[in-house]
Amino acid sequence: MESKQDHLHNEMRELGKARYRSRKQKATEITSESNTIPGRQLLNKCTEEMTKGIYDWVLKARKSPGKHHRCLPFMEMLPAEKIAVIACKAVIDGLSTERMMTSLCIAVGRTIEDEILLEKLAEESPAFFRRMQQVSFKSVGSGLKRRFIRDAAKAVDLVTQRWAKADALAIGVLLTDMMATRTGIIQILTKLNARGRRYCAIAPSREISEWVRKCHEYHEELTPFFLPTAERPLPWSNPWIGGYRQLDWKPRPLIKSRNKAYQTELSGCDLSKVYSATNMIQSTPWQVDSEVYDLIKHCWKESARIDGLPSALDEIVPTKPDDIETNIESRRQWRKAAAKVYFHNESLESQRLQLLKTLMVADKMKSFERIWFPMQLDFRGRGYYLPLYLNPQGTSVAKALIRFARGKQIQTEGQLQSLMLHTANKWGLDKKSKEERLHWIESNTDLIKCSGIDPYANGDWMKADDPFAFYAACKELSNFWIKGFGYNSRLPIGMDATTQGLQIYSMLLRDPIAAAATNVTPGKSPADPYKAVADRVIAKLLVSDSPYARGLLSLGIDRSTTKRQTMTLPYGLTQHSCINYTREWLDEKIRHNPNPFGLEVYKPAAFLGKTIWNSMDDVVGSATRGMKFIRDVMGILIDHDITPRWMTPLGLPVRMRYENYDSVMVSTRVGAKARVLTIREENGKQSKRKATNGGAPNIVHSFDGIGGLLGHTANLALDNGVQDFGEVHDQLLCLAADAPIVAKCVRKATVDIFSRDLLSEFRLQALTMLPPLVVLPEVPEYGSLDVTEVLSSEYYFN
Repeated sequence: MESKQDHLHNEMRELGKARYRSRKQKATEITSESNTIPGRQLLNKCTEEMTKGIYDWVLKARKSPGKHHRCLPFMEMLPAEKIAVIACKAVIDGLSTERMMTSLCIAVGRTIEDEILLEKLAEESPAFFRRMQQVSFKSVGSGLKRRFIRDAAKAVDLVTQRWAKADALAIGVLLTDMMATRTGIIQILTKLNARGRRYCAIAPSREISEWVRKCHEYHEELTPFFLPTAERPLPWSNPWIGGYRQLDWKPRPLIKSRNKAYQTELSGCDLSKVYSATNMIQSTPWQVDSEVYDLIKHCWKESARIDGLPSALDEIVPTKPDDIETNIESRRQWRKAAAKVYFHNESLESQRLQLLKTLMVADKMKSFERIWFPMQLDFRGRGYYLPLYLNPQGTSVAKALIRFARGKQIQTEGQLQSLMLHTANKWGLDKKSKEERLHWIESNTDLIKCSGIDPYANGDWMKADDPFAFYAACKELSNFWIKGFGYNSRLPIGMDATTQGLQIYSMLLRDPIAAAATNVTPGKSPADPYKAVADRVIAKLLVSDSPYARGLLSLGIDRSTTKRQTMTLPYGLTQHSCINYTREWLDEKIRHNPNPFGLEVYKPAAFLGKTIWNSMDDVVGSATRGMKFIRDVMGILIDHDITPRWMTPLGLPVRMRYENYDSVMVSTRVGAKARVLTIREENGKQSKRKATNGGAPNIVHSFDGIGGLLGHTANLALDNGVQDFGEVHDQLLCLAADAPIVAKCVRKATVDIFSRDLLSEFRLQALTMLPPLVVLPEVPEYGSLDVTEVLSSEYYFN
């Protein structure tokens, strides 16, 4: 008899096959087969051969005596590799069907013509071209794209003489014939139509047809649709086997890496602490909360726009004005408004698909008493749940749909307070003090009870920052108030770090100012680093003599002004990207308010961006100093052609290698970018730019993941009797009954890990890989922070 897990396993295979076939069918229907797996492989192979063929043909045509070939002037307008990509893509896009040679050849010629036009448009009007790119390539059909390109060229008075149809045909014939003779993937057939007239057709060769069929069949089996499991995942005890028990598809190793030597190296390392933490997290049983599931489905059917639920109905396209044919301005305004609606509806469609897939998985799993989420780690040691759509790291809707399966009784005031604080956090009070949040709970018991007992009749829960999670919390708290101490709570309680990257840098460099701004040290209420930076910006603007200062203050500088910049600082933010994020904030502000700078936008944004950059250094300067040190070390390693390696706090070896490529990626402007991997082969030389940019965030993630703080916290919690544990990178998930224990564990784990001089350890590891006389920069000067202060910081993980 088939077990529940065997049934799910077979369903994963069949869902994966169905998804693969659907994508394949869609690619065939819209003539985009070059985007399928066999299509990409053929594109790689054929482009390389066609590039050589075109290059040889052009050289020969130039040297031929007498009148030059009619195609030569056109073939010299673009690089050989770009023409090769366009021709190969056009042919491969409809590879599964037989096509008339004349129409295909003209299409190839016209696509090359459009590419030349776009090159000229991009050169002469770059701003207009960037805007056109943003909107035109959301269309599907190449014909629509070409019409859009022509209209765009006319709009900026870039009128070019259309190629003669005979010239477009000649170029297409030349390239199609070259593809047939040099690659062998197509054959040119002469056939008779119904009237007995001869015509030429293009069809895939028999060998290629058979190869494509087998390639599709093979890859269907390799792409299962990962679902949660109905039995406990296989524990990891080596880097190769764990997670999903079934091995009839390609196994997923513990650490995602294409380097087999590195995987083999891992098998000889002591990863017992990493295995223990990973196994604890993936062995935690969950279940679908059927009441939350029913509520979300109800809200979706009623088109309630809450918690990111997309509307079930498309926005109505504006009616065409009566004078659209005669009034140019009226036509332009309608097209602009209609385009906005079209793109909004396009976005809605993808959101609906995400929601429906999440609900589909929830519907499949809600009959199971227990489900599990197998895990995998990236090369830095960060953990990810493998099941798609429904998992603790999913959307806010996905998170609200699941709860722990076992539960544990709430027996103390401290455990009850954890549930209350979580409820207040989901309402949107996570920046308030503990006392303020508990007072809010006491003052809003009626709201909580009404929301938790009958959310259909009482809609106040919809006003929460995280509505469905707030409803789930209200339901749990209401049930506790009815049953009292001893109530078995299953709700996942979230404990969030305060911008964890900044917290880590403050501890690495013992920076007391950054530590206070990120709740590493105790405070009367939760510190807000975004607000702290915003306050510094306001102080600088108040004393600035810049002509932009007063206008910026009038727009209202607050934490939203600085949030994105401060949040991304420890993950590779540059001053340039800081200015770009600031420009986006300013664009949004002047969309709803008068622009105090008239038509000027960039200069005030650049001024404010630089002010934010300097203010961040005042508040969390340890991050910029630490990042510079890591970048410098990474650069020296790459200069000596050494792959950067380091050890995470729990002993996971990290190998970070970003390689350069021999040639530039060929990027056509008509359609999507063509990624020609065989032309763009790794050449064995490392990319210094990628290594220096990626080194700092990768080190931080290796310290905060399962190979570091998260893993050590999980192991300590397990040692203290905690069995149910989840994670969303910088958020810990546990039961209310376990929350006081987990809170102590994460603080002790922090002291254990960050009392070590991790940056000096990293520097020493780098020195051991370098030649003896190479000098590395010293670790930046340490501050006076005592990391053990985190033990008494109530809001460190809040």
